[in-house]
Amino acid sequence: MSQESDLLSDAINDIESSSECVAWENAAETLRVLAHPLRLRMLVKMTDAVRTVSSLAEDCGIQNHQASEHLRLMQRLGLVKSHRQGRFTYYRLDNDHVRTLLKLMSQWFTRVNGESPHD
Repeated sequence: MSQESDLLSDAINDIESSSECVAWENAAETLRVLAHPLRLRMLVKMTDAVRTVSSLAEDCGIQNHQASEHLRLMQRLGLVKSHRQGRFTYYRLDNDHVRTLLKLMSQWFTRVNGESPHD
């Protein structure tokens, strides 16, 4: 069984063994947050590097305050962590499940031989 399958199986078992209603509501909220293209792009940018709000905003073509709002939402759900250094706040991806999900999504939606795997 692959590592991704093990993670999925573990996650399903955790949800089934916990208070199911609350767990599924949390899962749905997290997926709703992940469903935004800018947030996905920001998370991908943070997979290998710590980033500032301004660098993420520039890469995504949005204003700093918009990037900050997206980052606060992701931080509230435990997807990213931040630390302040001087006048800058640095963000990093802090969730291995999301890292794995991003990897799987990249594989799924990357075109192979000119065709999209989900077509």
